[in-house]
Order: sequence, then structure tokens, then C-alpha cells
Amino acid sequence: MKRTDLYEYQHYCVDFLKSHPEAMLILEMGLGKSAISLTAILDLMFDRFDVGKTLVIAPLRVARTVWPEERETWEYASFLQMSVMVGDAKQRAAALRAQADVYVINRDNVKWLTDY
Repeated sequence: MKRTDLYEYQHYCVDFLKSHPEAMLILEMGLGKSAISLTAILDLMFDRFDVGKTLVIAPLRVARTVWPEERETWEYASFLQMSVMVGDAKQRAAALRAQADVYVINRDNVKWLTDY
């Protein structure tokens, strides 16, 4: 899919996230939170150069499958290097050491990450 495939409300959300350093995106399931966030991350990293790396905290299923699938779904984002930090401690540590633009972790492992 292309950036032009985003709906008008999704473009609004992307612009909102980019213009507010502290923001929360609350939408119902299936309305494109991952695509919106991914688009905002891309713009902040590669258009504005305001962000170097991004940490995404999500429920386990979303961290493990949705974010990597979204990256592949949106052709303009497929070049992003993504590291998913799920699995046992050894797997998470390896994923954290990997060179990536976006690091994705599930909520239950945030304490592990801060302790690491």
C-alpha cells in the first residue's frame, strides 16, 4: 500500500503526532494506529531528522506480528530496519543489540528492558 492509501483522518493523526512532542493516539481496533504511527515515525526520522531511533511498546501479538506486517504492507515503510524484542531474555537481548530504526517490545517486557 502507498502513503496515498491512508484515509483523511489518518493523515490528520499523522500530522497531530508530528506537531505534538507529547501525544497519545487513541483509536478503536482496526482503524490504523500502527500505520499512522509508522508514517509519523518515518517523517520524524527521515524528513525532519528529529528522531534517531524509536521504541514501540505494544501487546505481545501486536509487537510480534502486527508491526512487522505493517512495515511490509506499506511499501514506503518497507526499508525500515525493525527489531522485535520478544522471546526469552537471550533473544530479547540479541534483538536489542541489533542495528534497527524501530525497536518493538511487548508491554510485559518493559521492566526487563529498563533493568537491562
